[in-house]
Amino acid sequence: MMRLELKNWKGDPVGHIDWDREAGEVSGPLAARVLELVSYALADGYVMTDPYPTAYDIGTEPLRSARDLALILSTDWQVPPELRDALPPAPKMPDDLPPDIVF
Repeated sequence: MMRLELKNWKGDPVGHIDWDREAGEVSGPLAARVLELVSYALADGYVMTDPYPTAYDIGTEPLRSARDLALILSTDWQVPPELRDALPPAPKMPDDLPPDIVF
């Protein structure tokens, strides 16, 4: 079981979840919201997150995958330090963008 402290985009603590990777379960004060986000990701088959608009495919058991959980959490909160290394690399940006396009 791993406790993940979640922070909003300003860096303020907002609560935590306890993640049991082997069981594929989360519990704690923010578990209901995480499970809601998981259900959206499973229904869509992907998560849309930074750098927007980038879609990342999600597996069928996202609560057993550090990568998938990190991507799902990133839609509402900063990714906890324990999961940051699990994030996939951001896609490369094209070199031939017009000068007025900013990412």
